[in-house]
Amino acid sequence: MSRPNAELCCADSEGTAESKLFVWSSSNGGTSWMKYTKGTKSTVFGVKSAMVFKMCIQLRNVDYSGGDVANTQGESADFCCERLPSDARLQALHVDILQRRHVLVEAD
Repeated sequence: MSRPNAELCCADSEGTAESKLFVWSSSNGGTSWMKYTKGTKSTVFGVKSAMVFKMCIQLRNVDYSGGDVANTQGESADFCCERLPSDARLQALHVDILQRRHVLVEAD
C-alpha cells in the first residue's frame, strides 16, 4: 500500500484480517508491506517494522444491539476474545451470560 510514512500503516494492518505485522519502506514514495508472519530478520537502514496486536477489551454491563453476524456457545466471557475471528468487519463481541453464548457484532 502506498503510504508516505510508517505511522499510517498501523490502521492498514489492523484493518487487514491476515496482517499480524507490517514493514514500511520509502520505496515508491513510501510503501507498507502487510505481513501474516515474520520471515528472516534483517537490518535495513530506514525501514520501520511493527507487530500489530488486535486487542480485545471486555466492558462490563455494555451491549451493542444489531449487527450480529455469528454466535458461539461458552460458559464465560474469559475465552471470547480468542473466538473473535480476525475479520476487519467484526468490531465487538457481546456475551449473553444467561444464554451462555458469544455474539460477534459487525461494525456499522
